[in-house]
Amino acid sequence: RGKRDYLPARFMTVRQAVQQILRIASERSEASSTSAAASGVRAEARQAEVGPCTRAIGVARIGSPTQLAVHGTLDELQRVDFGEPLHSLVIVGETCDVESDLIDVFCVRASAAPQMDEQTLSQVDLEAEAATSAHEGLQLVEPDEEEEGALAVDEGVSLFSAPSVRSAPPPTSAADGGEATLDEVMGVFDLQ
Repeated sequence: RGKRDYLPARFMTVRQAVQQILRIASERSEASSTSAAASGVRAEARQAEVGPCTRAIGVARIGSPTQLAVHGTLDELQRVDFGEPLHSLVIVGETCDVESDLIDVFCVRASAAPQMDEQTLSQVDLEAEAATSAHEGLQLVEPDEEEEGALAVDEGVSLFSAPSVRSAPPPTSAADGGEATLDEVMGVFDLQ
């Protein structure tokens, strides 16, 4: 009743970003193939698109003692265990030899980085699906014991009114009535 419920902050992982990029690239590729066939444009004339073999750099917690920078193809980066947030993903364009050497110096190759096993990958994907559904206001329900597969979405139940949703109080500050000041933010991160 009049009380706002705030969901915990969401951070996209490198794996989620790569999956979104590859899904969108696949959809665009299918759409452009269909339109190219209809218009008579040859496949070679189309611009190169992002795909599983596109080179990228995934980074996590830059500036902290546990920072991680990994380079490889998008397909390789999906399996790397980047750990806790914050994550970033950089799609690499064409590089000269010097730039490629610098990437090798400052980043770990995906094949040498910590990898997630299949069970961990499945768990991470289920957690991401649950978080996405929660932010869309849907509740995931466990499948029946005889059914195998992913969680199902119950669109009739909104998580925003469910008691299981944790609520975080809005940021408050005496200085400006609800917004944190720069000094307060700097103090939280010990940057003063």
